[in-house]
Amino acid sequence: MIDLDERYCFDFCHQLQASLNSMLQQDMRVYNVGRAPPPATASYLNPDGVLTTSKMTWHAIYSAQKKLYSYRIGIGLTIDPIERYRRVHVEEHVEIKELQRILQHFEGTHDFRAFAGAIEATQRKKGIEHKDTVRTIYSINLVNEGGGNYRIDILLKGALYKMVRNIVGTSIEVAMGRMEEAQLLRMLHHNFEGEGDGTNKKYMRKDNKCKPAAAEGLTMEMVYFEDSW
Repeated sequence: MIDLDERYCFDFCHQLQASLNSMLQQDMRVYNVGRAPPPATASYLNPDGVLTTSKMTWHAIYSAQKKLYSYRIGIGLTIDPIERYRRVHVEEHVEIKELQRILQHFEGTHDFRAFAGAIEATQRKKGIEHKDTVRTIYSINLVNEGGGNYRIDILLKGALYKMVRNIVGTSIEVAMGRMEEAQLLRMLHHNFEGEGDGTNKKYMRKDNKCKPAAAEGLTMEMVYFEDSW
């Protein structure tokens, strides 16, 4: 027996997908449109200490548990012109084993203020006194795709603006010998040499002289929700 509600949902999603694609340019497509999960029940203590139950509507951003970003580079003499919009050609020599080792420093929970874009400017513009710049990276893997092409996969909870591109750009600069690895670690762990323990100090984006990696190499591959782990 066909569930009429499910059939209606399937037809609606099919029509919605077709309508959205009819309005998009040909280099962008929506696919696999489906029904969102039903509201979840959450229990919490209110300010009066009373246990309260409420329904939380599923949200495409706030319900996300993990995100997978990929950054593609080519280190050969040339890259395939067809891939020019999704892979960046690194023309200078890069030690791949060294790059993989350096990338591992970013795994874990860190304050990524020195690897985010426009944090201070945004705070001044919006009148924000403090922005949480602590993020968690679950894993970073450098994948050999063959032919001098590599892919950097970064699985994380959430990213700051330009955070992934700054991580890649800084790591490549260190692997090339343009920045000392010790300086990268100081910015990541906010350790100030000769200035006490650095408890009340933070490295800012302006302290990181490395440019973010070019935008065309970055792709957000997947968003993981609770039912897709």
